[in-house]
Amino acid sequence: MQLTAGRHGFIGASPTLIKRAIMSEIKNGSSVTMSYIGTFDNGEEFDSTLSREESFTFSVGSGEIIPGLENAILGMKEGDKCSIAVDPKDAYGERRDELVQTFPMSSFPEGFQFSVNQIIQAEDENGASTLARIAHINEEESRVVVDFNHPVAGRNLNFEIEILAVK
Repeated sequence: MQLTAGRHGFIGASPTLIKRAIMSEIKNGSSVTMSYIGTFDNGEEFDSTLSREESFTFSVGSGEIIPGLENAILGMKEGDKCSIAVDPKDAYGERRDELVQTFPMSSFPEGFQFSVNQIIQAEDENGASTLARIAHINEEESRVVVDFNHPVAGRNLNFEIEILAVK
């Protein structure tokens, strides 16, 4: 298609083509609104803006999304759609055995009700709050195994995304 600049715009260009040509590309500092479906390699869905019937808006470079996804959308524009595969190292990291620790039940508040896969809030050595999952309960030894790994650490993450807006 030949575009010629005229007094009132581009001659021979559709409004959609003109809009696409002047749309902002995603770059560091952009405000991006997108929809996505996140799945594991086995096809199991772990998150979806479509299921929640809401889009997701974030600022590129702010650390709000995983690095692998953020890097993959750089240069995209409003209306772009793509499939992105993110390795664990560019998502929530590999699973780390040292983050699975055993504690005596007595280290929990009195009357605490233990349950496998229960998410608990804990404090690290610096007093910062962190979430963990109770992985195993050994009633006989009065011990609890707690996993501080992110729930999807060590897993490949796949995304089907659509960029809805870039500002």
